[in-house]
Amino acid sequence: MEGKLKDKIVFGENGRSNATYYSNDLEEIGSFVNEGWKFELDYNGKGVWLRSPDIWLVDLSDIQKINYYGNPIINLAYFNYLNELIKSNNIRPYIKKVICKNKIYYNGFEFEISSGLVLETEVRILGSDTRLNTLKKDLFQDFYESKEYKQYFNDSKKFLGKTEIIKQSHIPFEDQDKSIREFYKNIQNLYNGINDHVEYYPKIINNFIEQLPPHDNLVLIPSGCFKYLSSLLSKENIDKIMFWEFHVNKHIKKNVTLFKKDLKNKNVLIIDNLYSGKTMDHMSNLIKKKGGNPIRLGLFPKSAYSIRKTDYVFFIDRVIKTTSINPSKEWYLELYKKVLKVKRK
Repeated sequence: MEGKLKDKIVFGENGRSNATYYSNDLEEIGSFVNEGWKFELDYNGKGVWLRSPDIWLVDLSDIQKINYYGNPIINLAYFNYLNELIKSNNIRPYIKKVICKNKIYYNGFEFEISSGLVLETEVRILGSDTRLNTLKKDLFQDFYESKEYKQYFNDSKKFLGKTEIIKQSHIPFEDQDKSIREFYKNIQNLYNGINDHVEYYPKIINNFIEQLPPHDNLVLIPSGCFKYLSSLLSKENIDKIMFWEFHVNKHIKKNVTLFKKDLKNKNVLIIDNLYSGKTMDHMSNLIKKKGGNPIRLGLFPKSAYSIRKTDYVFFIDRVIKTTSINPSKEWYLELYKKVLKVKRK
């Protein structure tokens, strides 16, 4: 298993680098999976495609990731700190320094920084195994305890001005409407057997449904949508929802629909996580072929390039019309500041 990350970095079709590996050896596959690698069956061959663990370190567009660090000021401070390390080519030495503080635990562990033009609002890291999750915590702890922290915090506070922690509601599964609980159970029964897991997230993004543009049907693209599904469900809109999953890359071809709808002459709202925007493009074309009118809403956009492929984006906790966003060099910093300064009820 030595060197499993070193020679497996590729520039993925999602617009950023990741680590992939093909195998048809069951013992080898099991070894990788035990260390946290995800897999997809190769329906055109006799093996599977494995993908290394990867995780976000900081993100400016995703409300749940922002709240992970306590408040938007700390989040921006950490984002600026890591980005300056990346721009100065000091990110690898920095991570190695943190790893060296616990050499025994991290023995044999490998990492790479995920790169790509689609990662303007997010910093991601790849790892050879699940110790990556611990490294994420160690990296932030090192920053938080560093002598640089205070300066980065003060600079971020000055840039943002008066702001507040964005609160989310907490609704336990058993407190949801019966129709929503049954809907989740149906999805879990259908999906949990195909290399995925549908989990209910009790943290609700407030007023998400109320901000959605008018639509007749809602198409959600697994599996990225599952984390935010609880914020998009109400007993009034369940009958509008359809899941449509597909893969069109050179390794895997997959086209699966759940709760299929007649989309002809319907305004169809597509919601998906927004990295490169290729999935959004392809889904729009599929809906047009079905006679529908696609309306594209990208969740938590990662780049100006991908924003151009949508009609709306969901940034932090606001639905924003794409044409109102100025795609300047640091558009994400201005949008972060603008959304957080919006007067809240």
